[in-house]
Amino acid sequence: SALVPFMSMGLGIDDMFVLLQEFIRACHLQDNPRQRMAATVREAGPSVTVTLVANAVAFMIASIVRLPAIYIFSYQMAAAMVLNWFGLFTVWLPLVYLHAIRSAQRKAFCCTTERPETDVLKSSLYFE
Repeated sequence: SALVPFMSMGLGIDDMFVLLQEFIRACHLQDNPRQRMAATVREAGPSVTVTLVANAVAFMIASIVRLPAIYIFSYQMAAAMVLNWFGLFTVWLPLVYLHAIRSAQRKAFCCTTERPETDVLKSSLYFE
């Protein structure tokens, strides 16, 4: 049971990277955050969903084992996979969308009204 948070975090972070990579690849839509997020979800959403469903099904199949420690762990991991999916699509993607809005407005930080002298997207680490 103590391993579940670390395993679920490890299995969820790779899907976060998949979504973020697709968001970065859609930089040609940087002036329209809604279209950029739609392109991100359209391209990466199905693969993330299939990955998490496959992991959840694998853990449910593993719960057939009669050892109490194994089937309890398997049920917990299957539930964690479902929660990872909800977390990605209800917390992570809205935060990325807020970043897209901020980038479209050329704001340097989330709470400032000053516009930076250079383009925020071009000067980030992803484009150097």
